[in-house]
Amino acid sequence: MHGINESFTLSNKEIEEYEDNRLASTTQIEVLEANLEREKLAVLDKERTLSDQQKQLNSFLSQLQEKESQKKIDQQKSTFLKNQIVQLTQQITQARNVIEILSKEIEQLKIYNEEDENKLEVVRIEFDNAKLKLEEQRNTNLEFRNNLDEARNKHVASTNKITETEKLIAVKESQHEALQRSAQQSMFENEERIKTLEGLRNDIAQTEEKIEKQKMLVDDLRRKEEENMEKIQVLEEKTEQLRQDLTNKNRTLDAKNNEFKLTKNMIDNLEGFPESIKFLKKNVNWLKDTPLLSDIIYSEEKYRVAIESVLQPYLNNFVVDTENEAINAIDVLSQSSVGKASFLILDYFKKTTVNNGQSTLDNTKKAIDVVQIDEKFKPLLSYLLNGIYIADEGTDVNSVFDKIENKKDIFIISNSGHLLKSDKQISGGAVGLFEGKRLGRLKNLEILEKEIKELETEVMHLKKITQDNYNELQHLKVNSFRNVIERESHQLQQVEKELVAKKSKIESEENSIGKITSQAQALHDQIEQLLLEIEPLQTLLGEHVGTANDHKTALDNLEIDFRKANELYNQFSQAFNQTNILFIQQENKLKSNQQTLTYKQHQLEENQNRLQTATTEIENSQLEIDILAESIEKLETELIESYKEKESQMQFLSEQETDYYKVKDGINAIEDAIREKNKNKQSIEQTIMNKKELLSELKLKLNVLKERLSIEFHIDADEFTATLELPETPKEDLADRLDKVKRRIENFGEVNPMAEEAYNEMNERFVFINTQKQDLVDSKENLLQTMLEIENTAKGQFLETFHAVRENFISVFRSMFTEDDNCDLVLVNPDDPLESEIDIIAKPKGKRPQGINQLSGGEKTLTALSLLFGLYLYKPAPFCILDEVDAPLDDANVRKFNEAIRKFSQNSQFILVTHNKSTMACVDSIYGVTMVKQGISRVVPVDFGSLN
Repeated sequence: MHGINESFTLSNKEIEEYEDNRLASTTQIEVLEANLEREKLAVLDKERTLSDQQKQLNSFLSQLQEKESQKKIDQQKSTFLKNQIVQLTQQITQARNVIEILSKEIEQLKIYNEEDENKLEVVRIEFDNAKLKLEEQRNTNLEFRNNLDEARNKHVASTNKITETEKLIAVKESQHEALQRSAQQSMFENEERIKTLEGLRNDIAQTEEKIEKQKMLVDDLRRKEEENMEKIQVLEEKTEQLRQDLTNKNRTLDAKNNEFKLTKNMIDNLEGFPESIKFLKKNVNWLKDTPLLSDIIYSEEKYRVAIESVLQPYLNNFVVDTENEAINAIDVLSQSSVGKASFLILDYFKKTTVNNGQSTLDNTKKAIDVVQIDEKFKPLLSYLLNGIYIADEGTDVNSVFDKIENKKDIFIISNSGHLLKSDKQISGGAVGLFEGKRLGRLKNLEILEKEIKELETEVMHLKKITQDNYNELQHLKVNSFRNVIERESHQLQQVEKELVAKKSKIESEENSIGKITSQAQALHDQIEQLLLEIEPLQTLLGEHVGTANDHKTALDNLEIDFRKANELYNQFSQAFNQTNILFIQQENKLKSNQQTLTYKQHQLEENQNRLQTATTEIENSQLEIDILAESIEKLETELIESYKEKESQMQFLSEQETDYYKVKDGINAIEDAIREKNKNKQSIEQTIMNKKELLSELKLKLNVLKERLSIEFHIDADEFTATLELPETPKEDLADRLDKVKRRIENFGEVNPMAEEAYNEMNERFVFINTQKQDLVDSKENLLQTMLEIENTAKGQFLETFHAVRENFISVFRSMFTEDDNCDLVLVNPDDPLESEIDIIAKPKGKRPQGINQLSGGEKTLTALSLLFGLYLYKPAPFCILDEVDAPLDDANVRKFNEAIRKFSQNSQFILVTHNKSTMACVDSIYGVTMVKQGISRVVPVDFGSLN
C-alpha cells in the first residue's frame, strides 16, 4: 500500500510537468499560426494580382490568336477564289464548245421530224381501212354465236330431262328393293327379340333374390365395423396419452441422468477446488472419506445461492473431528508442496455456545432453518450461520435491515445472493452461472440417484402398457371389416346394376317389338305405292329421248356455219394487228425525235446561262481578291506589334510568379513547423493520458486493497496506514529478498507424482497449439508473399504501360501542335502508382493555362485526341470509330488530324462520322446518307480507290 501511495504521488508530479510542456507547445503553435495567417493574406494579394495579370495576358493572347486566324482565313479564301477563277474559265470554254455542237444537232433533228410526220399519215389511212373490215366481220360472227348458243341450250335442256327421268326411275326401283329386304329382316328380328324377352324375365327373378341376400350380409358387416372403429378410437386416444406421458418421463429421466453425471463428475474430479484439496482426496487414505463443508450441507434449490454466498470462505474446508487429523494433513501438504488447505475441527464447536439473537425477523428466514445436515455437524453450522437471515423473494434487503433495532452481528442476504448487508459492511455483485452448484453435492447425488431409479421404473411400466395397447390396436386394425364391406358392397352394386340393366333391356325389347311390327306394315304400303309411280316415268322417258335427237341435228348444222365465219374473222384480225403495229412504231419514233429536240434546246439555253454566270463570277472574285490582299497586309502589320507586346507581358508575368512562389515557400515552412509542434503536443497529450490511466489504475488498486482489508480482515485502511511503520530497509533490497524467498519455496518439497502426467497433457496441447500457430504464420507469410508478387507484377505492368502511353501522348501532341509545345502525364503519388491519380499537362506554345477551360475548343479537342491516340498506339485495335471529333477544329487542325488518321490507318481501319469537306476528301471510301422522300433514307457509297 505504501508503494502504491508513492507511485500515486510520483505520477501526479509527472502529469504536472507534462501539462506545463503542453502549455508551452500550445503558445508556440499559436504564435506560428498568427504568422501563418499574415503570410496567407500576403500571398492572397499576390495571387489575386497574378490572376488579374494572367487574365489580361490570356485576353491579349486570345485577340492575337483571332488576328492570326483571320489572316489564315483571308489567305485561304484568296487561294480559294483564285482556284475558282481557273475553274470558271475552264467552264466557259467547255460551255462554248457544247453550244456549237448542240446548234448543229437541233437543225438535223428538225429535218428528221418532217419526214416522220409524212410517213405517219400514210400508215394511219391503212390502219383505218383494216379496222373497218374487222368490225363488220365481228358483227357477223356475233349473230352466228347467238344462234349457236340458243340451239346448244335447247339440246342441253333435253339431255337434262332424260337424265332426271332416268334418275327418278333408278331411285324408285332401288327403294323398292330396299323395302323388300327391310320387310324380311324385320320379321326375322321380331322373332329373335321375343325369345330374348322371355330369358330376361327369368334372369330378373333370380337377380332380385341374390340382391336381398347381399344386402343382409353388408348390413351385418357394417355393424361389426362400427363396433371395431369405436374400440380403435378409444385405444388410439389412450395410446397417444401414454406416449406423451412416456416422452415427458424420458425427458425428465434424461435431465436427471445428465444432472447426476455432471454432479458425479464434479465430485469425482473435485472441480472448483484447489489442487491441495484434490491431492488430499486422491492420495491420503485416511482423508478420502473426510467430508468437505460443501458436501455435508443440503438445502432447497432456491436458497442454495444465498447459503453458498454466505459460506463461500469455508466451503473448501475439510471437516475433521480432532486437531491431530488437521495437523497430519498439513504435514502431508508441506512435504508434497502442492498448496494449502483449511480445516474445521468439530471438537472446537462442541463446547461453543451460540447466541441465536433475535428469534424471527419480518419477511426473512433464518439461514439455519433452511439447511439440512447430520446431527454431529449441527454445532458447526449453527456457529457459521449464526445471525444470518435470508430475505424473502422480492423483498428489499435495505428496508428489512433498517427495521432491525439491534443490528449487531446481524447479516441479511437477498434471496438471489447478490447483496449481503450488516452493521459494518455491505457486499455483493453479479451472481455467476455456476453459483449454487457446489452446495450439498453428495446429498444431491443420492437424491438424484433415487429419483432416477423411480423414473426408470415408471418408464418401463409405461413402455409395457403402451406396447400392449399398440399390439391390441394393430390387431383391431388388421381384423378390420372395411375391405370386406367394400368388396361386398361393390358386389351388391354390380348385381343392382345388372338388375337395372336387365329391366331396361326388357322395356327396350318390348318397345322394339312394337316398333318392328309397325315398320313392317308401313313397308308393305310403301312397296305398293312405288310400283304405281314407276310406270308413268318410263313413258315420259321415251318422249324426252325423241326431242333430244332433233335438237342434236340442228346444233351440228349451226356449228359448221359458225366455224367458217370464225376463220374469216381471224384473217381480218391478223391484217389489222400488223397495220396497228406499224402505226404505233411510226408514232413512237416521231415522239422520240420531238423529245430529243426539246432536250437539246433546253441544254443550249442552260449552257448559255452558265456562260453568262461564270463571266460575272470571275469579275466578282477578282474584286474580292484585291480586297483580301489589302486586309492581309494590314493584319501582318498589326501582328508584328502584338508579338512585341506579348513578350513584354509574359516577362512581367514571369517575374510576378517568381515572387508568388517565394512567399508560398515561406508559408510551407511555417506550416511544417506548426505540424511538428502539433506532433510534439499530441505526444505530450498522449503521455498525459497514459499517466492518468496509470493513476486511475493505482486508485483502483488502492480501493481494492482497502476493501479487501475491510472485508477479509475487518481493518480500516486509513487507521492501518496511519499506524504502519515501514522498515528502514530500501525497497530494492526487500524486492531482492522476496525473490530469493520465493525461489527457495519453489525449490522445496518432493516431486509431485502427478506432475509428469500433467506435463505430458500440457506439452501435447502446447505442441498442438504451436503447430497450428506455425501453420497460420506460414499461411500468412505465403499470402503476404503472393500479395507482394501480384502487386509488384501489376505495378511493373502499369508503369510500363504508363511510360509507353506518356511517350505516345507527347509525340502525338507535338505532331498535332508544334515541336515547341509541351505536354506530359504525371503521377500525383509516384510511391503508390496503382492508387495514384494522373495529372494531364498540356501547354501549347505561348500559353500558361492553369486549367483546361482556358484552352480553346480546338486545343481541347486536339489534346483529347492526342491522349486517345497515345492509348491507341500502345495496343492498336483492328477497328476504330470516331464520331464527329473534327467538328471544333479549323482547317489547319483538320489537316493535321487527317494526316494522323492516314498514318495510323496503316495498322487499323478507321470509320469516321463527319460533316467536314476536308476530311471527306482524304478518305478511301465515303458513304453518304440522303433522304429521298420524307422518312426514307438511302446510302450512297463512293469508293475513291476505284476512281483513282
